[in-house]
Amino acid sequence: MAVCRTLDISQGGLSLDTPAWFPVGTRLAIALVDPLTGVAIEVEDDKLKLTRLGDFITLGGKFPRLTKKEAKARLKEIKRLLLAL
Repeated sequence: MAVCRTLDISQGGLSLDTPAWFPVGTRLAIALVDPLTGVAIEVEDDKLKLTRLGDFITLGGKFPRLTKKEAKARLKEIKRLLLAL
């Protein structure tokens, strides 16, 4: 898993073991990948993008939308959505 500044991947993204300070308000793109199952979870803006073996998982043909803005509340919302699948 790696963390990088949004749209900055080509300029040597930062890995989790690299200490770095981000200015308040910096938007981060985070993707979690399980190489054993082929499942990936990515949050882009307010969209929760799920893939399994390269195929998108959608609800009614659309990506689930996140409504919470605070980080802890968003994580709970993501957990709730994943458990509902």
